[in-house]
Amino acid sequence: MQSGIRNHRRSRRTCRRGTVLVEMVVMTVVISVVATVLLPMLGAVRRANGAARYEQLAMIELENVRTQLEQSWPENRTALEDHLKTVEVGEWFGRRYPTALLTVSVATAAEIPEHEQLVPIRLTLAGSGDTPSQARRTVSVVAWILVKQLEKQP
Repeated sequence: MQSGIRNHRRSRRTCRRGTVLVEMVVMTVVISVVATVLLPMLGAVRRANGAARYEQLAMIELENVRTQLEQSWPENRTALEDHLKTVEVGEWFGRRYPTALLTVSVATAAEIPEHEQLVPIRLTLAGSGDTPSQARRTVSVVAWILVKQLEKQP
């Protein structure tokens, strides 16, 4: 009879060891499934943060360009067109986003009323975010610059 009790105790311990092993395997599977689900979500959050950072920095850079244009506005239309070709993004922004392309467009002299002192300019930055593999993003703003009357060309 005692040998039966001993065998019963041994089988209980053996069964318990197997249960712990099964629990560990199940937990490993659960953790790997959770990691498989979370990793793509973390990547998406990182890309969204990169896009938001690019847009914010692009708006700051466009404001810097607008200020630069306002301070160095030329006297006549011919000089204006030549001046707009020389406008570039700042050194820091250019290093951080080397694919960024700045476009500056101004209404033609015919579109601006004769006595108008506010001139609309469209500043556009197009480029990818932190990594070149990200989709191209475009940030654009229209600014009104207070200037002297532009010389009308015939």
